[in-house]
Amino acid sequence: MGAIFAQNHAVSAGLSAIGRLAGGQEVIAELTSLKIADVTTVRAASATTTGNHLKIAPDLQISKKAACAGDDGSRKKDGEKIAADQNSPDEISLAVLSPAAPWTYDGQLTVCGHSTPNTPIAGISCADDQTSFGIKGGSVFKTTIKTTTKKEAKLASEYTEETSTNTVPNGPTITAELKLLLQLEKAVDTISAISVETDAATIAKSSDIQEAIARAVDGDSATYANPATKPKGDALIKAMFGDKAENV
Repeated sequence: MGAIFAQNHAVSAGLSAIGRLAGGQEVIAELTSLKIADVTTVRAASATTTGNHLKIAPDLQISKKAACAGDDGSRKKDGEKIAADQNSPDEISLAVLSPAAPWTYDGQLTVCGHSTPNTPIAGISCADDQTSFGIKGGSVFKTTIKTTTKKEAKLASEYTEETSTNTVPNGPTITAELKLLLQLEKAVDTISAISVETDAATIAKSSDIQEAIARAVDGDSATYANPATKPKGDALIKAMFGDKAENV
């Protein structure tokens, strides 16, 4: 049990890292709806006048259902992530955010020139040298799938270090969390090995059980090591647990 308890910190740290990464994925799923709203055209002469000036208006359109969940409420995984994970069992895939780039003129996140003021941006074409201006909005963030693999195809191998600094979460954050995940993987492997070794026969032959049975057959002062007590104890253990401890 001591060997199992020794893995407690690694298990707790690893599970916490998984929780942070999963929570971050939900936040990213929500933030993909953050956009700059379209702004109706205003006269060029008043585009910078107080009260009439062009305003860059963030617009957050949160879904009414849970992030990262299907219509039935069950957890839903991004199709691109599924494909990435299936390519390699040692691969971790995460959605990351980076700033969206403005399109070319007349595209998203650009100023739009038009001949008429008070005209909604949707459906109009922008033109040069106009007397009115509006804003063509669009998504603030771009979402991409970042994949990280282990340096070698074995459990103890570290995950490849992420160094990117232009994403959320950034590379160093991902690397730090994956180091804790690796500790969890190693801890689970250690605990599994201990569990496999502690089979039924081992339990039946444990000193605690042997001593308890010795006292049961020969009194409170009896010990299993006593030559007179041991045969009685063995016979009772066999009767209780079977020849190969199949009754444990």
